[in-house]
Amino acid sequence: MACPDPLFVQAYVDGELGADAAVRMEAHLASCATCESQRQAIFSVARAIGTRASYRRLPAGRREAVLEAFRRTTAPAGGAAAAATGVRHGRAWYYWTGTASGAAAAALVVFALGGVLGQGREATLVNDLVGAHIRSLLSDRLIDVESSDRHTVKPWFAGHADVSPPVADFPEQNYHLVGGRVDYVDGRRAAVVVYRHGAHVINVFAWPDSGARLPAGLASRNGYNLSCWKTASVDFCATSDAVGEELAGLTRLLQPLTGAPRE
Repeated sequence: MACPDPLFVQAYVDGELGADAAVRMEAHLASCATCESQRQAIFSVARAIGTRASYRRLPAGRREAVLEAFRRTTAPAGGAAAAATGVRHGRAWYYWTGTASGAAAAALVVFALGGVLGQGREATLVNDLVGAHIRSLLSDRLIDVESSDRHTVKPWFAGHADVSPPVADFPEQNYHLVGGRVDYVDGRRAAVVVYRHGAHVINVFAWPDSGARLPAGLASRNGYNLSCWKTASVDFCATSDAVGEELAGLTRLLQPLTGAPRE
């Protein structure tokens, strides 16, 4: 696939591409450093806005107060003046009422924008995780280092990812370590420990904490489940099409190893 117009990269980040186009874009991003750099730059801007933008809700009654101020400004001064200028004032009133309503609506948009962006960042992170999980299943990049030996997988991350997460095998609980790889989450290199649980693949992502809000408890998106948690410096998220309780079972096994309290 030739490099697409940058607007298509923007559309991919915004989640505006259809499923087929998104899959093709993900495959292209995995093999094109230039477009992947563009994606990270676009995502970094969105993340910065979502992190730093502040907002306030418009206080109750503010719209009515604005409209009342315009009423006082445009109302006729007296009976004679009203008779002479009533039509003009009437037109002015309708004009300014519309203007005030528009101003109030614009203020609502501005004040609410920060909150929407904040929520949008969490949604973008979830899309990143689910997209990376799906991409791993569709390509030959599910595993970069294939081994059920934690002493082989754990050292491999030290030279390839920005974090080196705990690696363990839980065969008695039917969570089998099959290897690891490096992926991108939240604009950062993430270590991914890969497990098999029955017929399901579970990707456990770990990346440096950037202050992003993680989904609370079990979350789902497009048929995929996520179980996320934080430590002091690292974010973790297990992602799979396994049912929620099966995913939570692996989370309970891993959390004590990462230094997070068992839920």
